[in-house]
Amino acid sequence: MNFKTTMGFSTMRHALSLQQAEGCCNWLPALYFLILLCVGSMSLQAQTGGGIGRGDHAIGFNFTTQEPIPALYLGGIGRGDHAMSFSGTTDIPYIKAVADAKNVLTLRLANTGVRISDLHTAVSGNDLVITATNTKNSIVLDDAIPSGITTNGTSTVTVDLSVFTGFAGLAVFGGIAADTVVIGSGGIDLSGTPGGAADQLVRIDLGRGQNIIRASNTIVSKAGGAIELKNAENFVVAAPLVAPLDTVWLSLIGNITQTSPITAGTLRLGTVEIPGEEPANTGNYALNDPANNVEVIQAITGGSVSYTDADDLHVRYFVLEDDVADDKGQPSARGAIPDVVTITTPGAITVDSSGIKSPLGGVSLTSSAGAITITDQGVESNGTVTLVANDDVLVQSSGIVNSLGG
Repeated sequence: MNFKTTMGFSTMRHALSLQQAEGCCNWLPALYFLILLCVGSMSLQAQTGGGIGRGDHAIGFNFTTQEPIPALYLGGIGRGDHAMSFSGTTDIPYIKAVADAKNVLTLRLANTGVRISDLHTAVSGNDLVITATNTKNSIVLDDAIPSGITTNGTSTVTVDLSVFTGFAGLAVFGGIAADTVVIGSGGIDLSGTPGGAADQLVRIDLGRGQNIIRASNTIVSKAGGAIELKNAENFVVAAPLVAPLDTVWLSLIGNITQTSPITAGTLRLGTVEIPGEEPANTGNYALNDPANNVEVIQAITGGSVSYTDADDLHVRYFVLEDDVADDKGQPSARGAIPDVVTITTPGAITVDSSGIKSPLGGVSLTSSAGAITITDQGVESNGTVTLVANDDVLVQSSGIVNSLGG
């Protein structure tokens, strides 16, 4: 005799169906029970499937579940004619709002790729209202979200700063697919928040996809909070970036240009804090708005840098990678390209020890109304070093090393 029996189990959130063939092992009822327990306790958004055995002696099952988590899982049990294999994929919600250990409110984007067509902030009474208009009209809150943070479920997150008093800034983190974030009308402005931490940052880091950040409206951090824009291609500073007491950090890919100024204590380009890694940017920074006003410029990048500032400037840790090999010793895709450093300002330029390293390209420093001071080993270059100043040029002993030019 050859027949099949079917059994099922379902709840409002879970569904499971099984088919059993005559002749299978007597431990299958226990497996049924185990599967039901697992399904009853899981909270995922996925479809999974699997089977035990093969041919006429097989069990197949599938179930659909809800709440998403990020995962890819594979597994199996048994062997031979009585083997079960299963696989499935899950994903985080389209946008999930969480608070990190430092009380930065973070919008985590799904691994499938997310488009936020309008990201901006507004203050209303004690509330900071964060708008994140997105393709799927979906925002959920993390289960552990602090009190004082709510969402309309589609496009806004509201922070009651009289309740969430530790609020330390806003961040967006991308997944593994291409993401797009557009800074909408009103921009991101934390400078006027009526509460929260004294220093509040703005961070947008979109991960490893072919990402886009469009900053056509102003981004302003609060007090000593930084602005960090990372992992996007061909970025244009199309509206002011303002972090007057801290850092504007651009760690980007492609050609980075500007039509609006940057104001910061420090301007940081590329990987900077991670010496030895493959540069985050393999293109060129051309930041030549004469209204740029920073105290210090730093960089570790694989491309050329051209920068113009409004007044006095310190160059303290500035490295153009030679691009011959990456941090693992493998040939770089760019090859040996002679990148150059060009810095221009009407104010004084001070290049501190180990300030500029340009292994293949030249260095040009111009102070149209001030002096240039280069300390011990302040410039290391195998290209031409050009210094132009309206006032004195002071090069301390061994201030320029390994230069092939004048």
